[in-house]
Amino acid sequence: MAVRVLAAVAIAAASVHGQSWPPANQCSATGFASWTAQCPSLLATNAPTKVTQPQTGSLKATNLSTLDTLDQARVVLQGRSAVQAMDGLRSESAAWYNTSLTNMMIAFCHLTSTAADLTRCVANTSTNAARDRNNACIVVPGNGSCAALPGQCERLANCLWPTPNPNISPRQPRYTQAQIDTALGWVQQTYAESLVPYAAPGITLAVLTFLGFLAFFVLRCVCNKCGGRDPIERGYTWCAVLIPGISFFLFSLAIFICSVAAYIQNNSVTARMHDLFASLNEVLANAQVYAKNLLAPLNAIEASQAATVSAMKSALGNTDWIVAGAKALQTMGAAIDSTYSSAFPTTCVNKDSVCLQCPVALCGGATTQARTITAAIATTASQLDTTFQLARTTMYDGSATLFNAINTAQFNLDVLAAATNNSNAAVSTVQTSFDEISYGRSGLVLCIFILGLFVSLLGMLGFARGVCKNNSKMVHLLHVSWILGVLLCIISFVVASLLIAVSALWYDGCKYLDMIVNNMAPYFSAETSGILTSCIQGTCAIEGWNMKGQCRYKHARRAANDAGVAPLTAFQQLQSNPITVYSLGDFGYSADIQATLLSAAVRDMPPQKVTASKVEQLETPWDLYESTLASSGCKDPSLCFMQKKCNPGSACLVSFQDARVYAKAAAKIQSTLYMMNQDYQGNTNYNNSKGWPGGSQSLLNAGLTYATKLNAFVTTQLPPLTKLSVWSQINAVECTSDAGCSWINQEYAIVHDLLCQDLLGLCLNIALCVFLVALFLLPLAVCGILLQKRLRGIRGGTYGNMEQPEAPAPGVQLTPKQKLQAKLDALTKGPPTV
Repeated sequence: MAVRVLAAVAIAAASVHGQSWPPANQCSATGFASWTAQCPSLLATNAPTKVTQPQTGSLKATNLSTLDTLDQARVVLQGRSAVQAMDGLRSESAAWYNTSLTNMMIAFCHLTSTAADLTRCVANTSTNAARDRNNACIVVPGNGSCAALPGQCERLANCLWPTPNPNISPRQPRYTQAQIDTALGWVQQTYAESLVPYAAPGITLAVLTFLGFLAFFVLRCVCNKCGGRDPIERGYTWCAVLIPGISFFLFSLAIFICSVAAYIQNNSVTARMHDLFASLNEVLANAQVYAKNLLAPLNAIEASQAATVSAMKSALGNTDWIVAGAKALQTMGAAIDSTYSSAFPTTCVNKDSVCLQCPVALCGGATTQARTITAAIATTASQLDTTFQLARTTMYDGSATLFNAINTAQFNLDVLAAATNNSNAAVSTVQTSFDEISYGRSGLVLCIFILGLFVSLLGMLGFARGVCKNNSKMVHLLHVSWILGVLLCIISFVVASLLIAVSALWYDGCKYLDMIVNNMAPYFSAETSGILTSCIQGTCAIEGWNMKGQCRYKHARRAANDAGVAPLTAFQQLQSNPITVYSLGDFGYSADIQATLLSAAVRDMPPQKVTASKVEQLETPWDLYESTLASSGCKDPSLCFMQKKCNPGSACLVSFQDARVYAKAAAKIQSTLYMMNQDYQGNTNYNNSKGWPGGSQSLLNAGLTYATKLNAFVTTQLPPLTKLSVWSQINAVECTSDAGCSWINQEYAIVHDLLCQDLLGLCLNIALCVFLVALFLLPLAVCGILLQKRLRGIRGGTYGNMEQPEAPAPGVQLTPKQKLQAKLDALTKGPPTV
């Protein structure tokens, strides 16, 4: 039986002695390890939670030697380098992040909720109405109370309104309008401004690129500067044309590779974001399943309240006699020990050669055992009383009973369910917004990819036509190519800078995630944070519902059950105590020694008229001499009489006293043994010791009466309590709490890896690729400018030849000297310019 009230009486005296009660154990899954075998049957009807591990990206291992594929290792290294890079760039303080997260939560609440969601009062038919265990609307007095409005109830706790508490009035929203305005200002301005430094370098490069090429365009195309618009007359060498042509091709190839990489990783970002939203939705779905699984046994506990309380009152209504009876037994055991441990002094005669002394097993042994056993019974009874009192307080006789806690738990779970419903809507809204933004982002990256290819293809086409055909008009395509390339370069710089700013946003998201997991209280309702924190930390769910008293009660029962010996066994230990088996002979007494001492006394005494045959006759020695007692004022008349009779220096007086002392000591021991037996077991027809606390009852008789009554209590009144359904339902709550919470840390690991490893790394990689595209577009544009001019300077389809001399005017015949001079003039022309 998982929960046994009866087990509280099964405590071994030796095993619990000196132990604090109830035991101070943590209320957690480890505290109830002995009960875990019941969990499979108790959880058979529970809806399962589900944790879906993404196929790629999210990893639990960070040791590269344990990773299975190169892709996994790449993702881990990518995530590590991204986090390290952002650690160096984004160095805000913990206080700044705390302020930022608080403002973001407020702004998120305001932006993702409708005006109706943020109103305090709802219709009493609404699922968001806060109700008590009797299904009545919770009434919170004070200003703005919804009870003052017909057909209205207080709203369940949400991101704006805390839990309605009738004892706390008036009900105030979590945030004031001023805080909401501050939060919106933070999100829209302050936080956005904190991202500006990450976008500024790229935008600056874009502006400089635009201004530089604009100046070049004006100087060359308008002012005919910077080498002029027209090619040189003499043409260009192979190197002058092929080097920029090959460079144009190589830069085009680099742009193609970077564009493809950026586009592929952009699609990976979309996939990882969908994984992230799927994980968030899974967290919310699991939270709802968890709440439903917990509510089932909680509702069953509440339904069984009347039967449980009635049975508990019937069985535990009066248990004061358990402690009172045990204390009476403890007093008797202490009296046995204090009275008889020193009641047998050692007596020696005949020059200490003959002694009567108490056996060690009796004095300090059997007598002390009576005190020890009864003290243990009293300790056990005190622990039982504590357990029963805790049971009464827990079930029906306290200000914070189990059923009050169950009501609180039900309310908290309702709040959690409402919070997950609201969060589902918020996640759906965010996902819809992301999908819309994602289309734009994907389109932008795709445009960069397509424009990069278009720029390259235009330039290659113009180059090919210019090489293969003289005076081809398609050479002017290079103008279009380099102008578009410059524009694409500017756009790429801007996009790369924005992606770096987005990476900073992902990095902040990692910080916020860790802050929330470490401490949810500042950002969520007390009910939601309490339950989820207990899940994250692996503690008992009922601690999150302030049910520590119930935890202590369960541990008290469990520790009692582990002890395994009933107080009736302690009575059996009292029964087997050898205190009643001791006799005069165990003290060293012998009738032969007594006779020898009597003979020696008679022998050493002066001759008597009547010879003593019994030691009792020595108490009236004057009768032996047929005389009378001379003086009655002596404390020991017999000794005084013999002092006068015995001859000085003889053994008469010593032998006489040895016989008397030995006989008196034996008689006293025998009398004490009779009295001890009467105190301990009774039925000896002898008087009890002076001041005996048991009255006419012996210790064993009182113990038997107590054990019989306790045994009857254990066997008749307590067994029905062990069959109450409430115990298995409480176990079901604990099993659900233990088994049902494991998903949250798994989901946290998945979300953390998706956000801090995949998305952050991918975003920085895309930014790097786009930035490289921009850098490669600059020399590509320069090559296009060079090629456009030089391809127009080709004559006769040949390269490296000198310009032909200018032809003479029609009808003019040059002399050989004039022809040579023309050729020399051609040779002396300056080098070609761009």
